[in-house]
Amino acid sequence: MSINAFCFRPASARSPVRVKRKALHRNAAAPIVEGLEPRHFFSSSATLIHATTMLPQSGGYIPAAATGDLAFYVVGAQSVDIYNVATALWSQASLSAPREGVSAAATDGVALFAGGFTKKGASDVVDLYNTRTGRWSASKLSQARSGMTVATIGDEIVLAGGDLSSGGASSAVDIYNTRTGHWHAASLSVPMSQATATVVRDMALFAGGGTVVESNGELIESNVVDSYDTATGEISAGVLSQARGGIAATSVENFALLGGGVQSATNPPQEGAPSDVVDVYDDSTETWSASVLSSARTGIAAAAVNNLALFAGGESGSGGDVSTVDIFDSGTETWSTASLLHPESGLLPQTLGNDVIFATDGATFPVVYIYEAGSGNFATLPLSAPRTGMASVGTDGTALFAGGFLSRTQSATALVDLFTIPNLAGSVSAAHKGAVSVTLNNQGGSALPGPGSVAVYASASGALDGNALLIGSVKERRSLVAGATEQASVPISIPPTLPAGSYHLIAAAGPAGQLVEFAAQRRLLVVTQPAVAVQRAELVLPPTSVFNTAPAIGGSVLKEAEDVLS
Repeated sequence: MSINAFCFRPASARSPVRVKRKALHRNAAAPIVEGLEPRHFFSSSATLIHATTMLPQSGGYIPAAATGDLAFYVVGAQSVDIYNVATALWSQASLSAPREGVSAAATDGVALFAGGFTKKGASDVVDLYNTRTGRWSASKLSQARSGMTVATIGDEIVLAGGDLSSGGASSAVDIYNTRTGHWHAASLSVPMSQATATVVRDMALFAGGGTVVESNGELIESNVVDSYDTATGEISAGVLSQARGGIAATSVENFALLGGGVQSATNPPQEGAPSDVVDVYDDSTETWSASVLSSARTGIAAAAVNNLALFAGGESGSGGDVSTVDIFDSGTETWSTASLLHPESGLLPQTLGNDVIFATDGATFPVVYIYEAGSGNFATLPLSAPRTGMASVGTDGTALFAGGFLSRTQSATALVDLFTIPNLAGSVSAAHKGAVSVTLNNQGGSALPGPGSVAVYASASGALDGNALLIGSVKERRSLVAGATEQASVPISIPPTLPAGSYHLIAAAGPAGQLVEFAAQRRLLVVTQPAVAVQRAELVLPPTSVFNTAPAIGGSVLKEAEDVLS
């Protein structure tokens, strides 16, 4: 089931309570995939909501990209699975030509899937999807290759370097402008494969790529860093303070930071040793400087939030993982450290609002670490299963970690973990009466039995537990068959004794005494009149908060509420 909207109306304007059945809308151009697997909803924290869905097909190390509310996954050689976080529905499409290892990127309403390889060698094919028109088109790269390093700057997608059919690295750069639909080509100062990229203001930096093919076919990383200036369309070359690969890079304010990694074979005594070097580019002065991490390591996850750049975890020279997080403050230009709960390497980062999420990839403890920039603290939420090779993307307000290989069986999985920022519904005063409009969608393969009810709770903590306050419910006497959608208008009443503050609005549905939460996203409701006490409603849940049998309950909350009360 899905909450497609939390819509508030004054009691005086409220129509009689009703539950209306309607057919689920289908789009012939992008067919909706239903009933593939149940959706499961897990726990929440005060700042993020955790839910899961399933890819239409299993896969690991999936090329992925996201723009707006859409996340794109290229599973296999040609299939593109598209997830809409606003509607919680899947659709499918196909690339114009089958190939593996495409480079995926998206910005400004355009998703791009470029290059890759086939049995015959590298591909020059580019598939583009315009989210505004819903149309696909195809184009060509200036040079056939795979494994390109991707950067997005405003309305430009930059595809740099990559691997050639011959086994060497490419120096080609293809730049696509999503606004004009035009391409132009450029060239790196040296061929680069497996380079790292970061964007600072109007400049994209590419560094740490392999440039020389040895007799055994391996690449040697150089100390070259190339800068693409979107304002001039030119590429210029610079030099890192140390040649290395596997660099972790991020940007904050006017600073680009490239930290850690593995030292290059150009420095034989230290070849393969982890590095503690951080090369820092200041865009305001167009100068480079060098700093150091608290310890040398590779496999670092880098991300930025507000005025902070974080370098989390990694693998030390002794082969063990570390729990250290180095934090750079762009305001003071100083470093500090924090610590993860467990030593980790290869974390997958995504920034959501004032939080940074680090998802464990292949770790024994399947969790996400949530760094809250406001408090400087770390919190954790569980991942649905330990696995490696997940695809990591972020839409507007949601981070998604998809697919991978299960740690226990090494088999590919279709699991997708979603972490979402709760939306703000509005502000009301205590003793207010109104209504909440809820849309329910059964995405499972069997009916949700009746009679039951649809209920709305207010929770200060964000948890649907015994402290959640029931503020409204409506009875549902009929079963909801698989694939069907219903709309319910739930009358709500804010008790005059409810303390002032922000509350998560949480919807639940099911047979009497067996209510299960089904909101993939929630709204925050601000109550403005303080009071001293409130009677908490008792809530009966199944033995586990995970609803993992058919029928499947799934869905989301629309971004914008209608008829918000004040």
